[in-house]
Amino acid sequence: MKKIIAAIVVILIIIGGMFSLKIVPTGHTGVVIHTGAVSDKVLSEGLHFKTPIITRIYNMDNRIVRTDVDISSSSKDLQVITGTISVNYRVSPEKSAELYKNVGKKYEDIIVRPAVQETTKGVMAQYTAEDLTIERQNVGNVMKKALEEKIKGYGIDVEALNIINFDFSEEFNKAIEAKQTAQQNALKAEQDLARIKVE
Repeated sequence: MKKIIAAIVVILIIIGGMFSLKIVPTGHTGVVIHTGAVSDKVLSEGLHFKTPIITRIYNMDNRIVRTDVDISSSSKDLQVITGTISVNYRVSPEKSAELYKNVGKKYEDIIVRPAVQETTKGVMAQYTAEDLTIERQNVGNVMKKALEEKIKGYGIDVEALNIINFDFSEEFNKAIEAKQTAQQNALKAEQDLARIKVE
């Protein structure tokens, strides 16, 4: 009987020990939740001890994450433009607990994606549709800076912003094509005139 009791005690100690250990994987920080309250202290990567039942640890991912956001906006000359913006971002390790406490796990849907759409609309309204095609790199840099300012306070750092594509209306595409054709015709006429003069 004593052996059975001793075996049960040993098993309970082992089970308790297992529930007292938590591994925070590489690229993550551990957000400590003690009796439902989020602690300001975050745990670094590695093995940690916790109080079973009353303490939970949520692993917050601090690696670079990519999200693609479909956008629709108007340019300065009121052309409707659709497209896709790709953003690489990461959660700052020291802000992990604060972000979890104030926003929760769905910070991408609550903060990042709406911020991308809003900043994109604000920036695109400053450029004509033609300028958006010519100054694409500059437009992307302005968008990145505006997005950084908008979400940095939450502890989210923007690593990169890329314009995957801009799609313009069929009418605008036809107008651009007509303009290019006119420019080519004008250039050809100039060349023909120069040739005639030489002849």
